[in-house]
Amino acid sequence: MMCKDTEEQSSKIGIHYSCNTEEEPFRDASKDENVNNGRKSAYGDATISQHFTFSWMNGLLAKGASKPLSEDDIPDVGKKESAQYISRIFSNIMIRVEGNLPVTVSSICKASFLLIWKKAALNAAFAVLSVVASFVGAYLIKDFVIYLGGGDNGFERGYYLVLVFVSAKAIETLAYRQWFFGSLQIYLRLRTSLISQISLATYVLWRNLGLGSLAGIATTIIIMICNIPFTRIQKRLHAGIMKAKDDRMEMTSEVLRSMKILKLQAWDIQYLKKLEKLRREEYMWLWEFLRLKALLAFIFWGAPAVISIMTFASCILMGIPLTAGRVLSTLATVNILKEPIFSLPELLTAFAQGKVSADRIVSYLQEEEIRSDAIESVSTNQNEFSVEIDEGTFSWKTEAKIPTLQDIRVNIHKGMKVAICGAVGSGKSSLLSCVLGEMPKVQGTVKVSGTKAYVPQSSWILSGNIRENILFGSPFESEKYERTIEACALVKDIEIFSDGDMTEIGERGMTMSGGQKLRIQIARAVYKDADIYLLDDPFSAVDPQTGRHLYKKCLMGVLRDKTVLYVTHQVEFLADADLIMVMHNGRIAQAGKFHELKQNVPFGVIFGAHLQAVEHVCNANGTSMYFSKHHAESEKVLSINESYTEKEISSNAKTQI
Repeated sequence: MMCKDTEEQSSKIGIHYSCNTEEEPFRDASKDENVNNGRKSAYGDATISQHFTFSWMNGLLAKGASKPLSEDDIPDVGKKESAQYISRIFSNIMIRVEGNLPVTVSSICKASFLLIWKKAALNAAFAVLSVVASFVGAYLIKDFVIYLGGGDNGFERGYYLVLVFVSAKAIETLAYRQWFFGSLQIYLRLRTSLISQISLATYVLWRNLGLGSLAGIATTIIIMICNIPFTRIQKRLHAGIMKAKDDRMEMTSEVLRSMKILKLQAWDIQYLKKLEKLRREEYMWLWEFLRLKALLAFIFWGAPAVISIMTFASCILMGIPLTAGRVLSTLATVNILKEPIFSLPELLTAFAQGKVSADRIVSYLQEEEIRSDAIESVSTNQNEFSVEIDEGTFSWKTEAKIPTLQDIRVNIHKGMKVAICGAVGSGKSSLLSCVLGEMPKVQGTVKVSGTKAYVPQSSWILSGNIRENILFGSPFESEKYERTIEACALVKDIEIFSDGDMTEIGERGMTMSGGQKLRIQIARAVYKDADIYLLDDPFSAVDPQTGRHLYKKCLMGVLRDKTVLYVTHQVEFLADADLIMVMHNGRIAQAGKFHELKQNVPFGVIFGAHLQAVEHVCNANGTSMYFSKHHAESEKVLSINESYTEKEISSNAKTQI
């Protein structure tokens, strides 16, 4: 009950996680989050001394010294560093912070702080310790010079100073490494230590030089302020470089793709000039960027000298004596100031970027959520139906006066082949979205029993080889794989490729036709061995022969025991369907078998349109044999179409199955 309440609250704030690991599709339950075939991270079991010395890395370093490291040698991320664990903790924090209120930037920032505050506090302690230890040398160097000059010849004093110097350096090294490692763990550099560095440097300078340090402090502040506009200019130049580079690469890709046309039309010289112009623009941006970078480097390395000159000059003007101890202490302190001088503007930029990122996250999380109760999952052993929709009304925009789908009543038995047809925009694809749970539900109930596989209209492939696109993360089974590619008419295509199913496809691989992409997409769904298949116009991008192969070998072959809902505009793929649903204006106008609907008004519209298309094809080929055979029936159907009314649709819808 607690889990359910938490999920409901999390969905209201725009964040959702599953309390049931079985609902996480990409999680392998056979593998522990921190243990994977012996790849357990040594970090979790390390002692305090091993954490301080990083000796828990010795095993991996020794393995890397003996042979090149592979991916299998790298240990897994610990449980508390895993995305699943952190997202669950963050979701719980968001629920405590906001409850049922809308997500805001302040709530995101507060939840982020509560998520990392313990680690951040420990990191801050290490950062302060490292900074304080780094100034010990600059603070005591004056005393050390006095001791060496004979001001105090006691050996105990000398041993004490050496011990403090060595201990401070050791503490600085250990604390800095712990700070750096912890910062990487929470992906945050605690730049707040910069303030402490500047404060300590100011104190050391004031202790050594008194009023003479004011000139150096003022120079430091001026240099830091000057870095702010330089940072903005650098960002602007970097954006210009990226845009110029994108334009040049886009033009280059276009030229390479159309090289044959350019050569045939003798346009190569003109396009070469265009490319050279784009390259010159990119060069100008790069030149300005490098000039600014050189200027910043000059300021970075010259800043300590400028600050020292201004400090010592003010001391001379004020008559403050510059002893060796004071000079060395001041130089050491000013040298440490290099990092905060240039990092503080970066800190301000990081805060600005963080604000922008928080705004983007909030705008995303405030998007309208799909209701978690859009569909109800039912155990396959408890229900004879694969899909049940009762009095369903759905709309892509819940505030719309006319819903996208309405009065949907469907009961589909397991193993049925259901064809969905209708005019363009009648709601065929939307009906599949309802079964998927992707479409907002206004009212009604949707029950789905079993796993689902979906093939959308727009085919997509991953960057990788053909086999990887079909397996989609599933283990390879030779017999099942061969059966899948044969049913999806991919055997001949794979044989043509020199590398077979290892041929690279996608953005950097071989270009695939629309039909090939569609068949790979269908094969991906078939290989998943789901209970319910939702196919959105699976025959649209293939030729008639391939379409018949997919219909016989795939839909009516390997998927013969599966529940299949498929959208189609082609009448030849309707005859063997167990159920045909005709969509019209977001309603199921009629439902039944092919022979029952053949003379029915709504279905006749589709059938008549098909015969009209055949007439045009036959006339173009100089023959009208097929059309003349069915001309009388077509005329009858089309005449019915003219008198077809919405009233008849609503009355016919009552007889649907």
